[in-house]
Amino acid sequence: MFTSATYSVRMPRTVIAQISDTHIPGRGEASHPGADPVGNLTAALAHASQRCAGVVITGDCAAKAGTDAEYAAFAEVIATATVPVWLVPGNHDDSAKMQRCSTCPRSMGAVTT
Repeated sequence: MFTSATYSVRMPRTVIAQISDTHIPGRGEASHPGADPVGNLTAALAHASQRCAGVVITGDCAAKAGTDAEYAAFAEVIATATVPVWLVPGNHDDSAKMQRCSTCPRSMGAVTT
C-alpha cells in the first residue's frame, strides 16, 4: 500500500509558494489606508526565499492601472527574492509592461506564466 509515509521517502518534496493580488503601487503613490503592500510582499518573499524552491505570483501585481511606475516598484520588490519568481498577469496587469519591467525567468522571450 502506498501511504503518505512511503510517499515522503520515495518522492522528493518541492515547495512552491503562491502569492496573489499584491497590488503594488508606484513609488510615492497612495495605497489603501493602513495597507503596506510593499512591506507585505517583501516579507513574504524573504520568508519564501528561505523555505521554497520558487514563488508564483498570480495576478494583480500592479495596484490599479498597470502603470510603468507600478511595475518598476513591483520589480524592485521581487528583485529581493533569492529564488525564481514566476508571474501570471491578472485583470489589473498589462502583460507587455510586466515583460519590460520584469527580471523574472523568461520562456521564449515572455514572462514565464
